[in-house]
Amino acid sequence: MSIAGGLHRALERGAELACGSVQIFLKNQRQWAAKPMADEDVRAFAAAWRATRTAAVFAHASYLINLGAPDDAAWRQAVDVFTDELERGEALGLRCVVIHPGSHMGRGVELGLARVTSALDEATRRTAGYRIRSGSASASTPATSSRPATISGARQDGRRPSRSVRSPSGSRGSWPST
Repeated sequence: MSIAGGLHRALERGAELACGSVQIFLKNQRQWAAKPMADEDVRAFAAAWRATRTAAVFAHASYLINLGAPDDAAWRQAVDVFTDELERGEALGLRCVVIHPGSHMGRGVELGLARVTSALDEATRRTAGYRIRSGSASASTPATSSRPATISGARQDGRRPSRSVRSPSGSRGSWPST
């Protein structure tokens, strides 16, 4: 749903269409930078959510984010922007932010999965307690039923992950809390 005019407007538009759930972008999905979310924006969103009684609201992260990027600078930028998106979702009280993990850019599936895993570890460290979900993978990191399990078993610190990642097929690699 469009967030033109403010995040709260997406919920109002959804109610006008009798939507039971609404997916939003937390900022302009085609730009890296975004102004900080103001307390007034958070209050307006919460008021609209109460008023519209929308059952489920979730966000979709920017398509620019590539957690599988082999280049260190691009990877750091992706993790920073993804973390910002998670923090915005947390501020609004959302249960999840959907993200497409990204592409290995021709450098190989194993490298791409390792980079995505490292990115999720870093985002988890920065935003403890938030649910991270994965949408479909890119063409160069195809989603299969084994991909979430591969990611879940690849934590860099050797501990069991505390997040859940779903593939488009609905299979799940569940990561119990540590």
